Amino acid sequence: MDYAEIEERIHTLVSGSEFRLVEGLAGAVGRLVLEYASVRQVKVRVEKPGGARHARSITAELEFRKR
Repeated sequence: MDYAEIEERIHTLVSGSEFRLVEGLAGAVGRLVLEYASVRQVKVRVEKPGGARHARSITAELEFRKR
């Protein structure tokens, strides 16, 4: 598996899109990584510092598995 390629694809995804929710970004990244044949499952954690007035950050953690 080429981690540099995955990193580049994630960077392209993030820089070319506007996600309103961290859950949306985590979902898009998870689906992208599952496209690789050698990946059976992936856990994605996205943290946005200062994303809420009364919290230090907002975090979404999603787990994806192929059937």
